[in-house]
Formats: sequence, structure tokens, C-alpha cells
Amino acid sequence: MAGCLSMSTIQTPIRGSIICMARRYGSNTRKRMIKSRRRGGDLEKKKKRRRKVTHRKKDKFKIIRFVSEVGTGYVYAKRKGKNMKNKLEIKKYDPKVKHRVLFKETK
Repeated sequence: MAGCLSMSTIQTPIRGSIICMARRYGSNTRKRMIKSRRRGGDLEKKKKRRRKVTHRKKDKFKIIRFVSEVGTGYVYAKRKGKNMKNKLEIKKYDPKVKHRVLFKETK
């Protein structure tokens, strides 16, 4: 009787079914609830449980441009803290003049 089903094979639950999960994890456990939620379940409850999208934090820095005082049009870009109110001046190399010149902050 190789092709005949016995009573023990009929009574064993299908692997992955809700009945099988109930036997594996207990009648009312957290794991079982999570598993059943993933498979399907109540869509309204799923929508309520979704996390809100967190808003992106504001940057602590803003990017500013330093323009050459000589008038060559060469520009450096740097980060500046938002709390710094005064305008910056930096002495940097200008390749068009081939010297170190003063660069002032502009918008």
C-alpha cells in the first residue's frame, strides 16, 4: 500500500498554514500575529500601523561662494555654518593671476 494515505498524514497540518503556525508558536503569541500580518490580514489595520515618514533635518551648513577681488571671475566654494553672521574673507591662490589674492564671500 505504497500509494495509500494514512490517517497520520491527513492530520498533520500543511507547513506554513495558520494551523501549523498556531501549533508551532502557541495559540496567541506575538510571532504568530506578525507572521499572519505579513501574509494578508486586515488592510485597514496595516495602514494604521505604518510609520510616518521622518522629515529630513535641516543642514547645519550652507554652501557659499568666494569671488576673487582682482576681478578674474575665479570662484571658490566652501561650507559655512548657519550661525556665522559676518561675511568671510580668505586669501587664496588665483590661477588666472598666478598669485594669492583676497576672496570675498558673495551669494
